[in-house]
Amino acid sequence: MVDFTDIDYVDNEEIENFQGHNDSMIRMNFSNTIFRGCDFSGMDFFETIFEDCEFHECNLSVTNIQHTGFRGVIFRDCKLLSLDFTKCDQFIVDFDFKKCLIQGCSFSDMKLNRLKFLESTITDCDFFDSNLQSADFKGSDLYRTNFQNTDLRKANFENAKNYTINPGVNKVEKAIFTLPDAMSLLNEFKIIIK
Repeated sequence: MVDFTDIDYVDNEEIENFQGHNDSMIRMNFSNTIFRGCDFSGMDFFETIFEDCEFHECNLSVTNIQHTGFRGVIFRDCKLLSLDFTKCDQFIVDFDFKKCLIQGCSFSDMKLNRLKFLESTITDCDFFDSNLQSADFKGSDLYRTNFQNTDLRKANFENAKNYTINPGVNKVEKAIFTLPDAMSLLNEFKIIIK
């Protein structure tokens, strides 16, 4: 078991099966660290910085990420429930997701250009007033996820499904969509297609 007491900097480590449920890692710095099979649910990451780190098969549900910095961070096969990414350090926001479960999270009012949400399940999330230019949602399920006044120019929704995007209130120029789900872009126009 890893003990983070009296430690403020971790570099070039691999941490496996850490069980920190409802614990805290406040004002720490992690660099080039790989986390595998860790349970961070309910933890407090207040003012912690993760730089060039990877999370594999980790649970980050209901984690406090207030003023947390993510730079060059990759989440793979992780569970992220009820996280408010709007509270993390907006000057250190650079992360990608692959095959993750992302539910009930807020990404509103954020600049997330080129962010990757590959083959993930993204449900009940909010992207209000966000900049997602060139973001990649390839192969993701976006059931009940909200895009409102969002910049989706050049975003990739190839093989994505269950999205509801109103082209009248979102910028979608040169965004990539594939059939049959691309037909949902016409829902707001109340037209009949035969």
